[in-house]
Amino acid sequence: MTDDVLDIVEEFNLDKSLVKMNHDGSIDYYGNVDLSNMNLDVIPIKFKRVNGTFDISFNPLDSLENSPEYVGGNFICSNTNIKNLIGVPKKIGESLICGSGPLESLEGCPSVIPLHFYCSDCNITSLKFGPKYVSGRYICTNNKLESLEGAPKFCNSDFQCAKNRLTSFKDAPVIISGLFDCSYNNIPSIDYFPKKVGLSIWFVNKPKTITERLIRTVCEVGYYVYFREGTLWWNDGDNPIHPLP
Repeated sequence: MTDDVLDIVEEFNLDKSLVKMNHDGSIDYYGNVDLSNMNLDVIPIKFKRVNGTFDISFNPLDSLENSPEYVGGNFICSNTNIKNLIGVPKKIGESLICGSGPLESLEGCPSVIPLHFYCSDCNITSLKFGPKYVSGRYICTNNKLESLEGAPKFCNSDFQCAKNRLTSFKDAPVIISGLFDCSYNNIPSIDYFPKKVGLSIWFVNKPKTITERLIRTVCEVGYYVYFREGTLWWNDGDNPIHPLP
């Protein structure tokens, strides 16, 4: 290990006994790497493999250069200044968390996320370059999405696309095993609605043309269809559990 790399490893509180130096000058790290909230404008070391979680959140980074090619745990780059995902590891063992920032594009995202995918609270206008398979939750709330083009066809857990600019359910997942939250959009009809939702549907500030009974004619829903106006949650099905407005 070169002295320069050793100095950086020690400066950022990494355990040098967990470092393996590669011939190309990059390092492998056999543990978690936490570089969060360190006022970094660049990732200071070229990583190749990290067996644990790699966290660079809450830094003024505008590039993911020097990120590892493989992360065994989570890859966390939320609350940074990046505008795309170019440089994200090609393979991630758990979740990709990239929300809360000026992110505009999912370009560079791996096609498979074994656990959760969080890209909420950004400026994303399209899911086009997003993952095609997510084993856990897919959360893209509070962005600038005008369509769901690029969303996976099947979700093994929740799919949440609330607080966007959607006007249609076109390209929504066909089957969602968990929760479906499509609240705070401007979708006037249930055309292209998912065929099956394993848990419940949340639909805050829905248009009056859409009712629970109508949704259930096109979608097999495991539990409830919740609507909300103000702070009151209700449903209009056969088994209401909240007072109707």
